[in-house]
Amino acid sequence: MATGAGGLALRYLQTYPKPHQLRWSAFIVPNTEVKLMAPARAGSFNANFSPETLESFKSLCRDQSRQYTKVSERLAELYLGSQGSILDAPEENLIGSQTSSPEVDKLAKSVEQLETVTAIYREDFEEIVSQLKSIEARIKKLESNIVQ
Repeated sequence: MATGAGGLALRYLQTYPKPHQLRWSAFIVPNTEVKLMAPARAGSFNANFSPETLESFKSLCRDQSRQYTKVSERLAELYLGSQGSILDAPEENLIGSQTSSPEVDKLAKSVEQLETVTAIYREDFEEIVSQLKSIEARIKKLESNIVQ
């Protein structure tokens, strides 16, 4: 492609002689075509990722047994849901941060309940051990009274 005056892209168009012409000629015409990369099918997506990024992304998705197209779709949904503000946050805040979602909220509540139940069981166990020690001491006292 050549560039003409005003930065307009030019393309070369060759014409071949018709039977009644003696020779062919070449014309230079402005390239006014707009080339759009249309998806191969409805719902498909073409992206120009750097090869390293794309391969790392696909590899991570494969390692986690997820389809990278579904992960991309979910990322797009998160972006739309945040009205694009997801990219406004500094990168260091994005790493390790949790997005609020029903699944995350449900898991956080479950963890809280589990911690509460564990604390209750620990207290109950300590109480049972204390009672057993008390019973053991009383039995030893009773046995010592019987022997005498």
